[in-house]
Amino acid sequence: MTQAEIDIQARLDRLARYFDLGALAQADCSAKGIARYYRLSRHAYSRYHDKGNAVHMGLSEGDIWRPEDMYGQAAFIEEHLGEARNVLELATGRGMNALWLARRHPSVRFHGIDLTPAQLTYARKDSADVANFTASEGDFHDLSGFASESQDLVFVVEALCHSDRKQEVLDQAHRVLRPHGTIIVIDGYRANGEAEQITDQALRLLARGMAVPDFMPYQDFQDLVEECPFEIVEEHDRSQQIMPSLKRFEGLANRFMSPRLKMRIMRALLPKPLLHNVVSGYLFPALMEAGAISYWLTVLRKT
Repeated sequence: MTQAEIDIQARLDRLARYFDLGALAQADCSAKGIARYYRLSRHAYSRYHDKGNAVHMGLSEGDIWRPEDMYGQAAFIEEHLGEARNVLELATGRGMNALWLARRHPSVRFHGIDLTPAQLTYARKDSADVANFTASEGDFHDLSGFASESQDLVFVVEALCHSDRKQEVLDQAHRVLRPHGTIIVIDGYRANGEAEQITDQALRLLARGMAVPDFMPYQDFQDLVEECPFEIVEEHDRSQQIMPSLKRFEGLANRFMSPRLKMRIMRALLPKPLLHNVVSGYLFPALMEAGAISYWLTVLRKT
């Protein structure tokens, strides 16, 4: 057993003292389960994750997480706006990325869709004074509400992983994009190849703790892209840039793993999705350091 596997096993053993890992491994990752996850976790995201309505990880330049790191993905997308006039965000969540862009580019029309009404409540409240942003309920597997070739750019941040029908999402994006339009996919992926049993168990728990069916190997995603058809024009491995966020999550997770009466009461009362997130937050940095999972910014062009 490698040192990385020993560390992962130790983390699994510690988590098993406080959480029902068997039940978590069977967590519901259907559309209904995903909506429930975000609905029941919404207050925890606001309190523990980011008060600026981010539900994604930051891109940090150094070893320390800073609040401004949460705009790293939006800044990357901004670099690819070009002459775009219509931009669609899939799974916009609370709308943080699209709203940041909309405020900076008032001549561009931004639209965000999301599966979860609880998330959209935040997006609509924050966009009350932003005329060029609209948020609506929708499933990114069905973009029939958007005309063919109506969008210049489509982007999705840390949400395609929720789908076990990714080709349908890419096919829908391909239809609504204009000729040679761009889609930017920012997400986490398994390492290519088979994982050892301990690592595989931890990866499954990591995924299910965030209402993800399973993480796709990046090579499989690349192969999927070619079938759509898109061409990959840029690929950026930003695994190290999210490590400060992951270390921050690890610190938060540690708070919930204690035999003290207060923590026992909190674990008994808090919503299951929040507790599942504790498991993910504790496992994520170890899996990243082991090279079992990675984080990519991928730019695709419609062919």
